Amino acid sequence: MTNWLLQDLYLPDRADGLGLLADIHQLLSGHQQIPTLVMSSSAAPADVQQAYRAHTSYYLVKPLELSQWLNLCRSQYQFLRDQDVLPIYPVPGRPSS
Repeated sequence: MTNWLLQDLYLPDRADGLGLLADIHQLLSGHQQIPTLVMSSSAAPADVQQAYRAHTSYYLVKPLELSQWLNLCRSQYQFLRDQDVLPIYPVPGRPSS
C-alpha cells in the first residue's frame, strides 16, 4: 500500500490537479485514506484553500532558489524519516549504483 502521494497542483489542465485529489478521496471512500502532499509554485490563499477542500494533507510551495530546494528536500526527508520507514541502503535485491 502506498504510504503517501506527492502531486503538483497545476497539471497540464488546472482542473486535473484538484480533480485528481477529489478522485483519490472518492475512490478511497470507506477505506484508509492516503496522505496527499501537494506541491505548487502558487502560494495564493485561494489555491491553498481549494487544495485543502479537495482533501490534501499537506500543501508545499515550490522554492525559487536552489538553496531553498535543498532545505525543503532535507526537511521533507527528515519528516518522512520521522513518520515512516525509509529504505535501508543498499536496498536488498536492488543493484547498487
